[in-house]
Amino acid sequence: MVNTTMGGFYPEKEKEQLLKEKLNSWLIQKVTEDGKGPNLLDKEGQGVIHLAGALGYDWAIAPTVAVGVNINFRDVNGWTALHWAAFWVMEWTVGLFVSLDTAPKALIDPTPKFPLGKDT
Repeated sequence: MVNTTMGGFYPEKEKEQLLKEKLNSWLIQKVTEDGKGPNLLDKEGQGVIHLAGALGYDWAIAPTVAVGVNINFRDVNGWTALHWAAFWVMEWTVGLFVSLDTAPKALIDPTPKFPLGKDT
């Protein structure tokens, strides 16, 4: 599906549509795999919902939550997607997460250094 009118590069709308299709296929694949589901973390310790929050991909949040990823799913450091969206100043995405009843006062998971958790 290379757009030859653009010298082989995808225009922005086509890139977004391709990303949406690939995300939906990936989510369906993960849901049907043997008990793994989409609540997976990559080698950096983040899930797809964290990536969507950090990049401001609002369109990726609804299908991700629809397949069972908890809106407050934490990454390896205890951050939720809301933390990531706020960290990268994705204002619209932060608003979307808040409207979806994320836990805005969620603390980073407790550690030996911060046994009661830590506010971001």
